[in-house]
Amino acid sequence: MNVPILLPVHNRIRVTQTGLASLFKAISFYNSGSSIYNFSVILIDDGSTDGTANWAQTNFSCIYIIKGDGNLWWSGAINKGIEFSLKHFDSIMGFLLWNDDLEIKEDYFLKLSSIISNSQYKDTIIASTVYYKDIENKIFFQGGYFNFKNGNGYIINKDKIDTLQNTTVTDCQYTGGMGVFIPAAVIEKVGILDNKSFPQYHGDIDFALRAIKKGFHIICHSDIKVWNDRQQTYKTQLTSLSVYFKSLVEFRSNYNIKRDIKFYTKHVQFPYSVFMLMRKHMLHFRKALKSIYEKY
Repeated sequence: MNVPILLPVHNRIRVTQTGLASLFKAISFYNSGSSIYNFSVILIDDGSTDGTANWAQTNFSCIYIIKGDGNLWWSGAINKGIEFSLKHFDSIMGFLLWNDDLEIKEDYFLKLSSIISNSQYKDTIIASTVYYKDIENKIFFQGGYFNFKNGNGYIINKDKIDTLQNTTVTDCQYTGGMGVFIPAAVIEKVGILDNKSFPQYHGDIDFALRAIKKGFHIICHSDIKVWNDRQQTYKTQLTSLSVYFKSLVEFRSNYNIKRDIKFYTKHVQFPYSVFMLMRKHMLHFRKALKSIYEKY
């Protein structure tokens, strides 16, 4: 059974080098035993100009590389990876969403293999528990809660120190895209990501919420752990009003107003959708004013 690992990258070769080294070390460790699944890395290089694709091909001959023109963004890159996999692999068990700024222990795929082989989790979306790279036991993500009626949501156990000794399986309504296993049956019924409406942010959450509406189950499992370098995550520095206004239209911004309108009207009941949209952007504007005031 094949499990393609879908890895979008763009112009951060140093980060990608570290991430691929960790990823392939774990795959090699898994393959050294009696492996059930074939984990293949599909690197979607969306127009990098720093030599990422050439370096990856030279250092990992078994890697598959798809090239974009710089306009795929995250959701489009994932979709390209899914389409490529369906054409080139038989018997696909599911897809594993990955980031190049993740690091893992070498037994990651042994544990993942055991979990996805469990009939209890048949056709279940399974998310890894995500930790901060610089604070090993501090949780960044252990699943997300979302209220479809009023739009309230939060990341479960965010910023808590993990002191649990036993395995925990957390039911959730959404996941991100870091170490997330999506069964092929879910893709078949839900479809691919909506890269037109949500090319960068919200693409992963939108897909998860669509899957929930189709009757699929989502969990976050504590036995599969990834460590994320949060320093590599794009952040808008609100240093002026021009930067603030730019954040409302920029593709990479988490405050793209057009995208937020689509998300809230799609997944939250009226009039709560309007309220949540206004609340998010009022807080963003307040933060911008505070940053500008502190600067001067």
